[in-house]
Amino acid sequence: MTCADMLQYHPGPVGVDPDMLQYHPGPVGVDPDMLQYHPGPVGVDPDMLQYHPGPVGVDPDMLQYHPGPVGVDPDMLQYHPGPVGVDPE
Repeated sequence: MTCADMLQYHPGPVGVDPDMLQYHPGPVGVDPDMLQYHPGPVGVDPDMLQYHPGPVGVDPDMLQYHPGPVGVDPDMLQYHPGPVGVDPE
């Protein structure tokens, strides 16, 4: 199963299911064993996915936050600000 198969946007105040990456709106850090959204102005540690507040794209080798209204490219995970879900199919 690829990362694209597991990426799902969730607008609610939920945590992170270890089997499925989900968006978390709360002020949480990044648990090294479980990807979580981080609201602070941090970069991306290559060994641990973290939220990036800058207007950057997605480096295929390193997941980064993208502030634009984009969807999810099956080959490259991207953040989507709209109230949409991601069909795992």
